[in-house]
Amino acid sequence: MVRKTDDLDQSSFVATDYELNSAFTFENWVVGDANELATSAAIAVSEQPGKQYNPLLIYGSSGLGKTHLMEAIGNKVQELEPNAIIRYITTDDFMNDWVDAISKKKTAEFTSNYENVDILLVDDIQMLQGKTVFKKIFNIFNKITKSQKQIVMTSDVLPKDIPGLNTRLVSRFMQGVAYDIQKPDYPTRLAILKNKAEETGMNIDIQTLSLIAEEVDSNVRELEGAFNTLTLMARSGKKINVANAEKILEHLNITKQKVITIEDVQRVVAEEYDVSLADLIGKKRNSDIVMPRQVAMYLIRHLTDISLPKIGQAFGGRDHTTVMHGTEKIADLIEKDLTVKQRIETISAKIKERQ
Repeated sequence: MVRKTDDLDQSSFVATDYELNSAFTFENWVVGDANELATSAAIAVSEQPGKQYNPLLIYGSSGLGKTHLMEAIGNKVQELEPNAIIRYITTDDFMNDWVDAISKKKTAEFTSNYENVDILLVDDIQMLQGKTVFKKIFNIFNKITKSQKQIVMTSDVLPKDIPGLNTRLVSRFMQGVAYDIQKPDYPTRLAILKNKAEETGMNIDIQTLSLIAEEVDSNVRELEGAFNTLTLMARSGKKINVANAEKILEHLNITKQKVITIEDVQRVVAEEYDVSLADLIGKKRNSDIVMPRQVAMYLIRHLTDISLPKIGQAFGGRDHTTVMHGTEKIADLIEKDLTVKQRIETISAKIKERQ
């Protein structure tokens, strides 16, 4: 990322504006079960910014490609509308700009820079934790969305899970839609590695790529790190093969995480709540079944990289929105009820112990 600046005197205010990474495109993005919904929403936004999914929030753990997907929106809009005003900013720099504008008595310039855009891309809104600039952000976001301009944000967590974030701001951030990106599954990881090999023009056998895809199951960043180390080895004259790939994985201290399946979670939850597995995944909606079912959905979301649609299929063919509602309900209960929190932590530990 390169920050665009102008040669102005020290009393002038210059809003931060990063160049989009030209490599972060939809063409270079691998779609899998773990990011399918977020990708669909991102493409829709890039084709009709400000018309739907506004604001769009993409959330998930670090290293899964949130920034890539967000910048892909900006790059696509720039391609379709070369004159579009696109501003890409990190949350930290947004706050620094606000402090700078106040100190230089340039708040009007600050507001103008951020409101007069076609798309505002904001990275890492979880950094708003405990900050007091919510009124200014709220007003700017209001102006942009009311003008039918687009806002796209990324976060490690949902806004409601950001400690100390003002409730009005949480409501504003969630006014559009929020889609998460989970850890990529094996087929997606292998596809990512194949794409990297093609991009670099390297001839790497499928057994070597499969080994890396099998072992590096944490996030995309670590996956690409392992691949880049492999290419450095090749440039130093060493062969790219399974044996050398194993050495790299050992050097990077990468060990494959134990795989938890949907069935693992369902069995343990059914036992803990003393309900039958058939009822847990079936159509019954009485309260003594609904609660364990939602707990199982919640734990699958937090212990695996399985997508919402696949979870829904595993519970009697339910829609992904039903899964989302169930997991959010349990997340709220965990915050409010210590007994529920402790019980779910106990169940989670038992699931992990059985691996």
